[in-house]
Amino acid sequence: MALPQELPTDNYLTVKELSQQIKKRLEAGFQFIRVRGEVSGVTYHKSGHVYFALKGDDCVIDCVSWRGYAKSFAIPLSDGLEIVGRGSVTTYMGRSKYQFIMDSFEAAGRGALFTLLEQRKKLLQAEGLFDESLKLPIPRLPHRIGLITSSEGSVLHDITARLEERYIEDKVYLWPVTVQGENTPADIIAAINGFHKITPRPDVLIITRGGGSFEDLWQFNDEALARRIRASEIPIITAIGHEPDTPLIDYVSDRRASTPTNAAEIVAPKKEDAKQYLDRLETRMQHAFNRMLQFHQSTFQRYQATLQSPDSYLLPHLRKLDQIHLAQFLERFHSHKKLNLLSLSERCASPEATLKQHSWELQRHSENLTSHTQQSLETAQNKIEVINTRLEKSNFVNLLRRGFAIVHDENHQVINSTQQLNSPKSISIQLKDGLITGVFSPKP
Repeated sequence: MALPQELPTDNYLTVKELSQQIKKRLEAGFQFIRVRGEVSGVTYHKSGHVYFALKGDDCVIDCVSWRGYAKSFAIPLSDGLEIVGRGSVTTYMGRSKYQFIMDSFEAAGRGALFTLLEQRKKLLQAEGLFDESLKLPIPRLPHRIGLITSSEGSVLHDITARLEERYIEDKVYLWPVTVQGENTPADIIAAINGFHKITPRPDVLIITRGGGSFEDLWQFNDEALARRIRASEIPIITAIGHEPDTPLIDYVSDRRASTPTNAAEIVAPKKEDAKQYLDRLETRMQHAFNRMLQFHQSTFQRYQATLQSPDSYLLPHLRKLDQIHLAQFLERFHSHKKLNLLSLSERCASPEATLKQHSWELQRHSENLTSHTQQSLETAQNKIEVINTRLEKSNFVNLLRRGFAIVHDENHQVINSTQQLNSPKSISIQLKDGLITGVFSPKP
């Protein structure tokens, strides 16, 4: 019977040595592996690192993504999202714990992406970003159009060919971007910001790309891109993929087009339709101008009919003025004579003697006063008649009655020289009983 061997007492490992060997073997055996599981307990630390766990069946593994890796994630980690993560396993010797260091990941199938998309839609809808009241109107006749799409592929050719058939007053400006891959949202946001800095700005922007799979169009579900489109001061039309495709940016844009060519049809009318529209506007403006002209002409004629000759206003005032002057003259004359009589009365020794002595003088003065008064009245009357005669002669109506006429051009300016009629011109001739209008043509 064999006897048990006695082990040497110096054959052992320290705790640190054992932990180091476990760490070495674990990291060597699980480098650059892919792990599928459901994200749980996501924590975005202020340092930029992301801490979370991956669940599968009845197992859980702690995970971490360092800040440098987390910045490159195209889709943010969220609880309930099933992913396939890529990374390595390491241990923390201080606690005998291991964790998965994830440097990148992808959603595990469409179901996970649909779940994430619905979460984003509910979030933006709750914030009111889908409200119709926030959407900007698309201009009917845009001057300038900004096009945000790839500079390669058939989409650019199709939409520019369709835009050439439409009425655009100025130009279409292309801002080339990538339309697939993780750089797509940042490129489109930069294009929107760039168009906002251009002077003058485009009247409308079109963001478009051709069709593709759900995964190909995933970058157009980016939350930051959707928020930038909603905040745009320029109206934006989105045309991503085909009719069934409805990425997140379609809900926040000002107008959704089913296809890129449909966006061209929405943004501007056909040239013939635009011409008919402008013709209708011109006709409406002409009718409005004619109505306004007729209204002002009737108003002018109504006021002209009520306008009286200036003589009817001037003569009464002149007569009244002459009467005032005559009354003032008589008043001054009588006052002077009264003063003279008072002076003579004071110098008389006896009023009775003075009365007898100067009675004949008083009678003579009275006769003189009567004579002067009569002469003054006759002089004033003669002045009035002279003024009336001058006014009557200066009245242009009397000139017209004597056979004269007044000629005006179409701007109502008086024509007083043949040099003003050296070319055909519309004229009007004012006679005593009416107005004659016509066109004067000088003899060659």
